[in-house]
Amino acid sequence: MLQNKIIKEIRTYERVYLPSDHAVLIAVELGSANQDSRNISVDVKRENRKKLARGEWPNKAPLGYINNKAEKVMGLGTERAPYVRKSFEMYATGNHSVKDIAQVLASQGLKSKRDKNVSISMIHKVLQKTFYF
Repeated sequence: MLQNKIIKEIRTYERVYLPSDHAVLIAVELGSANQDSRNISVDVKRENRKKLARGEWPNKAPLGYINNKAEKVMGLGTERAPYVRKSFEMYATGNHSVKDIAQVLASQGLKSKRDKNVSISMIHKVLQKTFYF
């Protein structure tokens, strides 16, 4: 697209690539950057697997749990965990929609991190997460 002048330039932190630049050099430089990105992805996934094998949780704790940063583990949260349990109990009866569950939990005090009522999509995501199974 750059060589066909569909786009005028490609800007990176290091330089600006123009249609008049040598095509092979551009391909090598951008290809190298792409490979670096892929290598970083592989490294991050490997480190996350190592953390899990050591019993550490490599991500932000899901709703109902808290990160213990000092010990690098995750624990059950006392404030929000009952809401997660309640959502599964209500859903398991088959008598409540996800919208009903969100409304009930909001009426009981469950708030998002931004101190707003929980959304239907948030409850839906919780019910779908295999982590909770």
